[in-house]
Amino acid sequence: MSMPLQILLTEAQQLPPHERNELIVSLLSQNETDLNETPESIVTAWHEEIAHRIDALARLRAASFGAF
Repeated sequence: MSMPLQILLTEAQQLPPHERNELIVSLLSQNETDLNETPESIVTAWHEEIAHRIDALARLRAASFGAF
């Protein structure tokens, strides 16, 4: 990793969360053709993953309480 990139990463990590998110969306948007995904589709995919994990946790809790 070159020194300018290290400095850029350090500075990006110090941004407030909303500015960091804007930077992420901007960078991902520039690679949209490579990824075939939009920022919106990424958010949708994360929401689906979160729902899946919540459902799995609920099933685990139900199974745990059913064992007693």
